[in-house]
Amino acid sequence: MSLNRFLSISLILFIHQQVQAQESKKDRTGFSYGAGFYGGLASNKNAMFYNGSPDKVNNIASVFNIQTNYEEVQMLLNDDFKVVEYPSKMNYNPALGLIGNLGYYFTNNQEIYTQIAFSRLHTDGQFVLELASPAQNNIDTKNYVNGDIVATESRFDIEIGYHLRLTETKKYNPFVECAGNINIVNVLTHTMSVSSFSRSLISASTYSVSSNQKQGGTGAGISLAFGYETQLKPKMYCSFGIHGSMKKIHLLSDASLTPHADLFLRFTF
Repeated sequence: MSLNRFLSISLILFIHQQVQAQESKKDRTGFSYGAGFYGGLASNKNAMFYNGSPDKVNNIASVFNIQTNYEEVQMLLNDDFKVVEYPSKMNYNPALGLIGNLGYYFTNNQEIYTQIAFSRLHTDGQFVLELASPAQNNIDTKNYVNGDIVATESRFDIEIGYHLRLTETKKYNPFVECAGNINIVNVLTHTMSVSSFSRSLISASTYSVSSNQKQGGTGAGISLAFGYETQLKPKMYCSFGIHGSMKKIHLLSDASLTPHADLFLRFTF
């Protein structure tokens, strides 16, 4: 084989390979699907639903209004008591959630998508009991005991939005997203405890809960996201960024418009 023929064949193969690579990068129209993770902070304003104060549906007074409960704590503390302080702050722990999405690219850079996210949130705080007997020291005249409040909830977020990739020739291409949000919140557990005494605030609640009726609610909002995307393989992409939203969260009659922010990592095909 002559050198010229060899070089010609090599050039044709190289050009063919480059064309295929470019096509695999650019030909993106059609359906896409993916999954990923996110981690972030929910608004602590919503967590105040769980602080157990008398104005809340799930309140500590409803537990101690049951005579047998009061007497059990009275025996544990060997004293009469009353609740004198409720948590002034209830903070959600940072949460890690799961993401699933389905979309349709009508151009290489524009997509209409639906995304579903699931997470579980945890919050806790302390309330204060004042005992009838004075403290056994010369410093305090009043005697106090702390109790604990713990709650968990689940959240489903459904978003329908628009994805715009701003460039397509770089290794990491920036993109923006905007979406409408529907969120579903369910209270899973809400308990209070003093020493070894523990009770569900849901069971003692003034709100009737049956097997087909749960505490929680459905709200709505809007979200914006910004991030970067890179291609790992033909038809496989990795994206990461920050996602922010303003959502109305409903926990029974408690409803408030609150900000939320999280970081996400997604893989799409």
